[in-house]
Amino acid sequence: MFAGMRELVDRSVSISREFPVVRVGRSISEPHIFFAFYQALDPRQYQQASRNWLVFEDKGLKFLDQYDGYSLGKFRFGDLKNSEPVSQPTLYIGRAEDFPSDYPYYFRLDSLNGQPEYQVSRRDPS
Repeated sequence: MFAGMRELVDRSVSISREFPVVRVGRSISEPHIFFAFYQALDPRQYQQASRNWLVFEDKGLKFLDQYDGYSLGKFRFGDLKNSEPVSQPTLYIGRAEDFPSDYPYYFRLDSLNGQPEYQVSRRDPS
């Protein structure tokens, strides 16, 4: 289920330097953990960011990844909303099934059975 996460994070972080907005889909279970771990994020930065995440409990949610809109640096976790217009170039990171089949992409990573698993795409303002 999580094969390829290190490659996904490493390649995505490298590309993300070109983008002011990065959205990571909630369909990747607890994606913030992988981004923090594989970037070797300073635990103090992680703890600082996570103070803002507790609102998910106030909204009656049981798990953080059910909440749409928590952030770790410029990475925003939640719904991709990749069909909505954007006001600035936006990088999308999600499972391949989160995107229409003809959605352009930087790269895809396949699962161990050869099926597309993850996709990294962009959207520019119209």
